[in-house]
Amino acid sequence: RVSGLPLGIRLTADLARTVSPAEMLDKTTSTLLTEIAPGVEAIVDALGPTMRLAFAALSVVPGQMDDALIASLVDLDAPDAVIASMCDSGLLQFDDRRPDAPYSMLEPLRDLGAVWLAESDRREVVMEQLVGECVRRAETYALPSREVEGRYPMNVRLARELPWHRQAIHHLAFRGDAESALRIAAGLELALYGVGWWATNTELQDAALAIAGDDTLTRARVHAARGRPGLLHQFDEFHMMRALEIGRRLGDRPVQAKALYQLGVMRWWEGRYDEALEHLAEARSMARECGDWFVELEADRFTGVTLVSAGREDEGFATLLRVLERLERTSGMEFLRPHVQVYIGHCRRHVGDDDAALVNLERARVGYERAGNTATLVHVYAGLAEVAADAGDGETALRHAARGLELSALGGVTVYDPWFLCTMARVHASAGDATQARYAAAAAVRAALGGWTGEFHRVATGLALVADAIDDASSAARLLGFADVTPDRRELPFVAPAERRRVDALRRKLDSTGDVARQGLVLGARSTLAEAAARLVGPLLDP
Repeated sequence: RVSGLPLGIRLTADLARTVSPAEMLDKTTSTLLTEIAPGVEAIVDALGPTMRLAFAALSVVPGQMDDALIASLVDLDAPDAVIASMCDSGLLQFDDRRPDAPYSMLEPLRDLGAVWLAESDRREVVMEQLVGECVRRAETYALPSREVEGRYPMNVRLARELPWHRQAIHHLAFRGDAESALRIAAGLELALYGVGWWATNTELQDAALAIAGDDTLTRARVHAARGRPGLLHQFDEFHMMRALEIGRRLGDRPVQAKALYQLGVMRWWEGRYDEALEHLAEARSMARECGDWFVELEADRFTGVTLVSAGREDEGFATLLRVLERLERTSGMEFLRPHVQVYIGHCRRHVGDDDAALVNLERARVGYERAGNTATLVHVYAGLAEVAADAGDGETALRHAARGLELSALGGVTVYDPWFLCTMARVHASAGDATQARYAAAAAVRAALGGWTGEFHRVATGLALVADAIDDASSAARLLGFADVTPDRRELPFVAPAERRRVDALRRKLDSTGDVARQGLVLGARSTLAEAAARLVGPLLDP
């Protein structure tokens, strides 16, 4: 211990002073391994004959480890004693700032352990143990409605374990074991979705589905999950239909129910309400028969949302409130309650009941702040900011918008940024601050051009209202002309009556200006979004 590690560090420092960076990168590992190997050999020999295998086994995991993972890899009767001995001897590092995963191995030691593992011809055995532990952990994640095993929040556990799961799936791809990889992806799906880590979910699902194998129920489950990555405009009908096809061929009703429910949600977002209700009803019936209460509740939730969107408001809200009441009677529903509340809030906003919308959105905000679902929390703040702006409370609107933008940057869910920035521009324009309104408008255009094109209509109409508020009738007309020929495919398909009234009032006002408005509308219909907004934001669009 005394002659090994400090000597290795000293030799590395000497090497850095005497060779070029490129040579150092090329030579450090081999030089260091040669120098520290005798010292580490002596330490391991002193600890007993089984320590060498344990030390080598742990070299397969980079980064942090917890005691359960170590126990699964070292394959000894008393793993706690082995961990203590390795920490005392410097073979493992203990970090008391990481109580969830306090152990790690220095990279030079990992390199040496990997050499020993290869020499013992046990790497495949150890990797199989890692795979088994990852499958076990993935399958312990139940619905994202309650904490699962361990003392740490779900997002903390997931962040700790994801490197292991990626490593396991990569190994399984090399081996051609599709089923085990699919089991990991399927087990993690709802937990990752629940905390809003959609890109990670898709990454693991694609990696598992890319491994050739039979059409099993696990593959169908992963296809069903891949059909709904997270954002509504990202729905993938191909994966939904593959899940349905495999589910029907194998006679698995839960898989069919889930795929049908997701297809129903997609049809709602597309505005095809009759088809949506048909798919959701079939999914709900099938889920009830096979006892899949999660899909049953979700199908009920989106049945209510679809009914509201279709103008059947009383039926829709009654359905939504029944779902919420059922969740409130059931313990451990922390992840699902706010999800229902946020959609009730958006639906209330959609029909013009802003007071009720505010209550539900605020309850959803509190629930999501506690549960850590950053992705959905972003569009909760978007709704809250818009409600505050419509109520004339500019200070609160700006505060909510700023918080939402902060969360969107943190979570990588920037599709709602144009919505936030349009709201901010409208608040500044209403307060008479034309300069800040133009800056926010330029930021909204930039965000829209770099994101989901379906938001272009919302941005154009929002900025037309901003242009009108700062007495730029020409820009207002051109932006409105662009909006008239641009489909409204916003991520959340809820349009408040207040928004419609504002746009209708602007249209009437522009009609009274005669040729100015007509020319602007015609020109806008032939423009891109950037061209339509050019007069309003001018050089502010430049990087």
